[in-house]
Amino acid sequence: MDFGVLKQQAKNKLKDNSGTVVIATLIILLLLVFSTATGFGIIFYGAIYLGGAIFFLNLCRYNHADIEDLFKGFNDFGNAFLLELVRTLIILLWLLVFIIPGIIKMFSWSLAYYIQKDNPDWNYKKVLDTSSQWMKGHKWELFLLELSFIGWILLSIITLGFALIYVVPYITATRAEYYEYIKSLNESVEVDK
Repeated sequence: MDFGVLKQQAKNKLKDNSGTVVIATLIILLLLVFSTATGFGIIFYGAIYLGGAIFFLNLCRYNHADIEDLFKGFNDFGNAFLLELVRTLIILLWLLVFIIPGIIKMFSWSLAYYIQKDNPDWNYKKVLDTSSQWMKGHKWELFLLELSFIGWILLSIITLGFALIYVVPYITATRAEYYEYIKSLNESVEVDK
C-alpha cells in the first residue's frame, strides 16, 4: 500500500472542493463540540460520524460532496446511535482491561461508518463484523497510515488548533480513500470465490 498515492488523491479532491470542505469541517467540529458540551455526545456522535463518512466518501468517489450530506447521518439515527454506543462501550471496556487489545479493536472497527453508509439496511453487528473481517491483516497498515500524520497533528497543536481546518479534512479524506482501497480488495476476493 502506497500511502503517498492515497494522500495525493485526498489532496486533489480537497483542493477541488476547498470552500465546501472548510464549511463542512467547521460544521462537524461545531456539532461535536456542542454535543459534548451539552452532555448529549453519545446520543449524537453516531449520526455526526455517519454524516462525515457520507460527505467524505462522496467527495472521494465523485470529487464532489454537498453540505447536506453531513446531515444524512441523522436519517439513519437509530442504527448510527446503536453502532456508536456498542462500539464505544466495547472499546472502552477493552481499553480499561487491556490497552493494546483495545487499540487493536479500534482499528478493527475503523471502517464501521463507511460500511454503514454503503449498507444502510445492515444492523450494527453486521457492520462491526464486516469491518473486523475486512481489517484482518490491515490493522498495522492503518496504524502506520495514521502515524504518518503525526507532523500535521503537531502542527495543529503548535498553531493552537488553527491548522485543524486543513488537517482534519486531509486525514478524513485520506481515511475515505483508504476505505475505498480496502473495499476494493474485499470485493475482488468475493469475485474470485
